[in-house]
Amino acid sequence: MDMSSTVAPTTVLAQPEDRHLHAFRPIRLQKAADVVIAVLADAIRGGLFAPGDLLPNERSLASQLQVSRNVLREAIDFLRREGILLSKRGPSGGVMVVSTERLHEVVASLRGETHELMECALEVRRTLETPAFLFAAERATEDELATLEPLVEGLEQVADDFDAFYALDQKFHREVVRFVRNPLLTDFYSATLARMAEIRDQFPILQVGSDEALRNQRTMYAALRSRDLDRVRLAVDEHLRATEIVYLGRALPRADSIS
Repeated sequence: MDMSSTVAPTTVLAQPEDRHLHAFRPIRLQKAADVVIAVLADAIRGGLFAPGDLLPNERSLASQLQVSRNVLREAIDFLRREGILLSKRGPSGGVMVVSTERLHEVVASLRGETHELMECALEVRRTLETPAFLFAAERATEDELATLEPLVEGLEQVADDFDAFYALDQKFHREVVRFVRNPLLTDFYSATLARMAEIRDQFPILQVGSDEALRNQRTMYAALRSRDLDRVRLAVDEHLRATEIVYLGRALPRADSIS
């Protein structure tokens, strides 16, 4: 194991009782243990907990997630076996994050209703978003494309606010699709984003890191302004891949790569 991503248990300092407890939301879908694993992995991947940090105490976390303590323990045991968590005994003990190395692999290995809904929503989004951006590159006026710039650059101003960042990011994509001037496409795309928002609401973060997301958004905007369809296709694919890796632990295949 890479020692740069691990912390010896003896270095842990006392931490606040809350420990980002407010970031967790009730688990609504089963198999509950798999969803809890995904939620905890998301909180760690998103930076709420770094190696050396303690998770909220078991009783509070189970209550916040509205799952039994046995379900929570099952999830923690799984992440402990994967080398991500460690149970530390003693007065200052608890469940500690020790590594972030295998988070993508762990998420990719999960199954169950939540994971299946994620995959379905992301598959539909990939089906709709690439052609929508290609159509927009051909049909949008220069004035319309110029209105996207404040949405792109505004992301930097809200980089530390997960919800504000997500809302502005979604507005950018909705506006691009609107430029296609196809009401059916707009309706289908809006429904897909709404379903993804429902899934995301169960997780503490579940979004691409702000630096990477801003870089991808700027790349897509520049590609649209260039009207170069190959450049647009590549930029959208990079954006979708980043989102899919966060949600699923892996990228979905491009439609044109399926034989």
